[in-house]
Amino acid sequence: FSYSTEEGTPAALMTDAMLDETTKQARFDELTSVQQELEERFAREQIGSVIEVLVDRVEDGHSIARSAFDAPEIDSIVHVVQQLAPGSIHKVRVVGSHAFDLIADANLDAELDDAYVARDEFEADVADKSGGEFLGTSLTSEDDGDDLKEGDEEEKLVELKLV
Repeated sequence: FSYSTEEGTPAALMTDAMLDETTKQARFDELTSVQQELEERFAREQIGSVIEVLVDRVEDGHSIARSAFDAPEIDSIVHVVQQLAPGSIHKVRVVGSHAFDLIADANLDAELDDAYVARDEFEADVADKSGGEFLGTSLTSEDDGDDLKEGDEEEKLVELKLV
């Protein structure tokens, strides 16, 4: 939020030092943009990792969960491609991101290719429900068709856009 004077405080008396609303808004917008970039980068960096989540609810065929770092209704969420019982705790593999949110698969025993299929189905569903567009980042194997196994150094990030 932008700074505003609080009646009865010393700062409220400093009218000569107050910034105009245009400057305050420009600084707010710049800081917000930097923060969004940092949060999106953090989400991308989580791809491939295994995290523990608490399931909040099931919505549109998948689970909405959060990690220990996410405050409800404030921070990002974890979209788990499976339907899991609300209130349950699971280890999930992060297989993609959508803005600040993570996309994860609870089936840790599955080959990564199966996790990609589940992720792709989730992303297609999001694209259908949002008017045909999904922009996210996902983990893939190299284009040579080899299966990517956990720990391989051939992992790469790609930007996805379904239109």
